[in-house]
Amino acid sequence: MQLQKVYLFDWSWIFRIFVRSNNYWLGGVWGPTSYMVLRGLTAYGKDDLAKSIAKKTCKNVATVFETTGTFWENYAPDLVSYGMPVKKYFCGWTALFPIAMYNKRIKET
Repeated sequence: MQLQKVYLFDWSWIFRIFVRSNNYWLGGVWGPTSYMVLRGLTAYGKDDLAKSIAKKTCKNVATVFETTGTFWENYAPDLVSYGMPVKKYFCGWTALFPIAMYNKRIKET
């Protein structure tokens, strides 16, 4: 599976979004997209990979939270940091990260 190839996906964050026509969506890490991919991995029997990625993602979100004191709408693709552009104290759909990923991918397995 391509996601398991370290030379391709050994980034701080596993899932990045690329939309060339809009800077807002250019390269950021978004909670709902990451969550959908993890659900897909689980649906195809890749539970260990989904759990590993969920742990890494939750750890990164927690690290950024500890540093900044807030959750962010999206995250930087290559650093353990918040993305650009973002608005402080607006977590939006990022709340999906610590709640759903932890409950469904880490706690239950």
